[in-house]
Amino acid sequence: MDLRRWLIQVGSWLIFGLFGLIITLILMVLIGMYSWYHIMVKGSYIKNDLGRVNVLVLGKGDKDHQAADLTDTIMLVSINLFAPKVTMISLPRDLWDKKLEAKINSFYYWGKQKSPDYLDWTKKQMGRVVGVPIDYAMVVDFNDLEKIIDDLGGVWVRVEKGFDDYLYPIKGKENVYPISERYEHVSFKAGWQKMSGQRALVFVRSRHAQGDEGSDFARARRQQLLIRSIVNQVLNNREVYFKRPQKGFELLMGWWGLVETDMSLKDLIGLGTKFGWQVMKNGGKVKIRTVAFDKDSPQLEAEKIDVFGERVWVLQIKEGFQEKIRQEIGNK
Repeated sequence: MDLRRWLIQVGSWLIFGLFGLIITLILMVLIGMYSWYHIMVKGSYIKNDLGRVNVLVLGKGDKDHQAADLTDTIMLVSINLFAPKVTMISLPRDLWDKKLEAKINSFYYWGKQKSPDYLDWTKKQMGRVVGVPIDYAMVVDFNDLEKIIDDLGGVWVRVEKGFDDYLYPIKGKENVYPISERYEHVSFKAGWQKMSGQRALVFVRSRHAQGDEGSDFARARRQQLLIRSIVNQVLNNREVYFKRPQKGFELLMGWWGLVETDMSLKDLIGLGTKFGWQVMKNGGKVKIRTVAFDKDSPQLEAEKIDVFGERVWVLQIKEGFQEKIRQEIGNK
């Protein structure tokens, strides 16, 4: 083969190789644009109800607790796919469901007893009670919140009512004598406070505060308050959205293993991308609306009923409860 023919053959290989590379790059760009369009514009990877993603967030107590699968914190978080708006609705754990003859804080427990797909079962039952479809569920153990809060550099919490607890148990001293050495005095004053993960756990675990704050209802309210504060701080973190998006991704991946959920990683990335785009368009600002139902809500009524031979206080649902929820999240 003479030199001229060899050069022509080598040149042909290079041209075909370059052409193939260009075609490959074009296909990769087109595939990327198609995926971006479906995630950002159509949101086809994200389950939603009329443009809103409804997420059931449940907070449960210590793994070693006698009733570890009862969820004291129950929240419906509704995320708008087309605007940087989030509605967080806190539901009282004592809400009574006449169909199952149980409080809603036991749905997660009963789901584990009744179905291998217990998160889906829990979502369906809770959706029936609140009157809106629930797309995803997330369960957080309060033990794991310490890491999440410390990763955020602490969390700002507005303590509604100050309290003192002189019987807060000291970890590792459960069996020491005298008995007085098993406890310590913890105190919280009303107002804004920045809490570390450890301090926040004391805030939500305190059971023996003086006055009304020593009730189970008050403790559940503090747990809901902490969850709302964490969500608020995450969603309004301008540094994550603008200055250090890689940091936000690292935090998310670190927290992923701490949360029990039926949301796939693909769904999470799709939701985060689409909602994050709405936030960036709005200058990093998120409008968060919080709604809390409690024993004083006109749509609920406190009543003492017989449950397994015991008289217990529950909150019965009155007319207008579901309509109120649909109105708050914008899905009438």
